[in-house]
Amino acid sequence: MLMDINLLEEKEKPNRLPYFIIGIGLLALLFLAASTWYFDSRLSSEIDIHKEQLVNLTKRQSVLQDSLNNEELNQRMELQTAVKKEKNNILPPVRLLNDLISLLPDHGYFASYLFTSSQIELTVKFDSFRDAAAYTNHLSQKNYVTNVNLNNISTEPLSNSSLDPFKYRPKYSASYTVELTRELISEERNGK
Repeated sequence: MLMDINLLEEKEKPNRLPYFIIGIGLLALLFLAASTWYFDSRLSSEIDIHKEQLVNLTKRQSVLQDSLNNEELNQRMELQTAVKKEKNNILPPVRLLNDLISLLPDHGYFASYLFTSSQIELTVKFDSFRDAAAYTNHLSQKNYVTNVNLNNISTEPLSNSSLDPFKYRPKYSASYTVELTRELISEERNGK
């Protein structure tokens, strides 16, 4: 038998563990860099999308705000036009009412008074039928009246039946529609 004696040193096998750890570290670093780049590009694309949405919403808001402002401006102009139109139709009724009251007989009075821009509806109480006729005549003679309509005239029964009907007479209730001229409206507006 032959013996083999090797006097040479055995070569040490290189330790591959540090290279393996460095390789795994590089792979992990490469994986982290790739995932960071992926999430960064994804987030930047989402940010761009949200910026576009924000720009679109801002444009829509400005368009809506402009349309709202235009609508509000149109409504204001319509309101101002309506106010001017109504100012032209308004007749201050104080002088007219004073004049109508001055035409009433001694015991006559207004039960109701409705004034519109061109006519007056009155309900007047009188002591006698003659007073109602005289008031109608006085109204029709006024220069600011174009038409006097005596709509209804009625008597109101005595509320107390114990009163003597020969001594106490019932009241007459007359309903009028008085149409006014435009000249009166102009005169009243100018303060004449």
